[in-house]
Amino acid sequence: MKNYYPCLTLLVLFFTAFSGNVLAQSSTYGQQKTLKVEATVSNGKVTINWEAFDPVSSFRVYKMSGGSWPSTPDAVYSNTVFTHVDSSINNNQMYEYKIVGLRSGIDAYGYISVAVNLEENTNKGMVAVLVDSSIYDDLTAELDVYKKDLIGDGYEVTIISYDTNQSAEDLKGDIIGLSNTYSNLTTVFLVGNMPYYYTGEMSPDGHTDHHGAWPSDLMLADVDGSYTDIQVRYTNSTDDRLSNEKNDDKTDQSFLSSDADIQIGRIDFTDLPAFSQSLISLYQNYFEKLHEFKTGEFVPRNIGIVDDNFLSFSEGFSQNGYRNFAPIVGSDSVFDADIITTTTNSSALFSFTAGAGTYTSINGFATTASLASSDLDGVFGMVLGSYNGDPDVQNNLMRAMIANGNFLTASWAGRPNWFIQHMALGKPIGYSTKLTQNNVGLYEPTGLYPRSMHVLLLGDPTLKSHYTKNVGNLYTIRSINKDTAMLSWNSVAGVLGYNVYRSTEENEGYVKVNSSLLTSTSYNDAISPDTSYYYRIEAVELVTSPSGSYYESSTGSYIISDYNAAPVPVTLISFTAEQVEKEVELNWTVAQEINFSHYSVEKYDLEANGWYEIAQVDPCGDGMSITDYQLIDQNPILGKNIYRLKMVDYDQTFEYSNIQVVLFEGGQRYGEFEITPLPARNYIEVQTTFAGDFDSREFAVIAANGREVIRQTITMYNNRIDLRALPAGLYFVQDINQLGETQKLVITD
Repeated sequence: MKNYYPCLTLLVLFFTAFSGNVLAQSSTYGQQKTLKVEATVSNGKVTINWEAFDPVSSFRVYKMSGGSWPSTPDAVYSNTVFTHVDSSINNNQMYEYKIVGLRSGIDAYGYISVAVNLEENTNKGMVAVLVDSSIYDDLTAELDVYKKDLIGDGYEVTIISYDTNQSAEDLKGDIIGLSNTYSNLTTVFLVGNMPYYYTGEMSPDGHTDHHGAWPSDLMLADVDGSYTDIQVRYTNSTDDRLSNEKNDDKTDQSFLSSDADIQIGRIDFTDLPAFSQSLISLYQNYFEKLHEFKTGEFVPRNIGIVDDNFLSFSEGFSQNGYRNFAPIVGSDSVFDADIITTTTNSSALFSFTAGAGTYTSINGFATTASLASSDLDGVFGMVLGSYNGDPDVQNNLMRAMIANGNFLTASWAGRPNWFIQHMALGKPIGYSTKLTQNNVGLYEPTGLYPRSMHVLLLGDPTLKSHYTKNVGNLYTIRSINKDTAMLSWNSVAGVLGYNVYRSTEENEGYVKVNSSLLTSTSYNDAISPDTSYYYRIEAVELVTSPSGSYYESSTGSYIISDYNAAPVPVTLISFTAEQVEKEVELNWTVAQEINFSHYSVEKYDLEANGWYEIAQVDPCGDGMSITDYQLIDQNPILGKNIYRLKMVDYDQTFEYSNIQVVLFEGGQRYGEFEITPLPARNYIEVQTTFAGDFDSREFAVIAANGREVIRQTITMYNNRIDLRALPAGLYFVQDINQLGETQKLVITD
């Protein structure tokens, strides 16, 4: 028996050739089906607000209870009321609300997950990371960092080198084995050219030449479902990959036989010839940008972008953007805009686009080739275009989307509709993906193909929409008798405090050692003098989102307290110099001073080409705590002022700090520069500082592929760089002096 989705017997839906009714209204179908919902909370109370793109007859509000919606609404409002207040909520509990705007023909839906001071889940279960054995050894360092980030986020982790010569059926069997071994297995992340399961007979994008078995990670996520390979007999004359015959290791079912049990995602950068980077570089780059996002080094703008090029479809695909993004970033931060322009010139946390497609393109968005040469600052991407949903095809658009720039996830959303509002309260995208995959009627409108086997996530399923910034510059020393580890770190703005975790193993067994949240940036831990310990410091934040408030910890910064390590006389945390009115202010911070004599503050004589001492500063701390020092140079010279610290021990050995340069002229620090205009066409001018009339600076223009295309020396009187020989695209301008500052440059036609 063929397993079609019933509605397809009545509809012929081709993404590239459909010509439906043009809307008479100014709003789109996607907007008509959406209510943008957000909330404000206080102790015991939530106020829910919503917006409708078009008028409705009335609004109904439902509050979820026991995992389902009540049959009758909790409240009914006229079409002029856009607020609902619930004063019966408890702190540290998540609630879900559904708001329905009734309208003849097209109802509008909005969803929101709400909480007040929701406590962080520090026991999120086991993540199994299965890595293609052919790339495993080359990713050892990246996988170690990734594992630490997961541990700091509350997961247990097992990373497995996996032989990809095995079949998809073998892979599923191994995942079932992992779920039996680890009763707390919640998540699987596939890295590399892992086998793809093909199943069913379907065509979610409506194309007859794309009909048949589709690749499915849901076959791997449903560990206890019942699936067969004895029924479907379908031959696709265009693409044998989609053919499905009896006993061919492609299963019959087009839809889940039971709920997905595991949150699953994958990255696979094989067979992307449009990219010039090596295969290993693509994986390394992904893990690097993943770490930067998870540690707060890359913080995109908290906005959602909707770029709908399928306005004629009554399914209203863009509801996947409007409805999902509003509870996470706020209704006023969801914009209709071009994704490429937005994420090239700036950044966006979420984006959705839909348009006529091929395996390697979406009309109005991008091609795989253009993505390969772009550097887009997005994170969570949703797309919908014909043929895009097959991730194993050469140069697949969704895989290309996360192979470059800062995008970390991609999903084919709209058939069925996705629901990710839970991410506003710290839930990972894998959580919302699994609910979407299992959804049939819980969240409406489901769209075509609910519970279809083709629904999958490309990217790390543990990703959250917000991460607290990690502490930086973590230090530890042992007391003289080695029975105390003295820890210190830099503060993080906006956090409530810090927690310290300790273990005798690097990647497991961490236990919190402080009894209450620390508000200082140091901690002394009583330990065994003959044992080495690993420490993780996490910053704790109360995050406020458009859906409420929840506690979150950073992924953590790590350090070892080695009992064999010899005491270091002085640990320099930072050394800075800056102009303050008519003086130069020098500041430095140290974490310890043991057997230490003094600091010699030195300045460079440009005429004599040598260093000389301008001041000597004795240590004033207790030797074990963080100590701040400041010195004022009251006699800076016009032009360059160059400083360094010489840190001298009692035995007269010494170390130097980094060098600080201050240009005492115009107030701008030497080495900084600006380029105008942006974007550029024929030229740019470099605005910077010079030590004098005859000083010069060397700059390079570098293409997106890393190739230097222009190198030019500029002066105070000649600061223009000619760009007319360069094609339009993304470039970088780099200062070739010792500071090496780099800025982004976009050249337009």
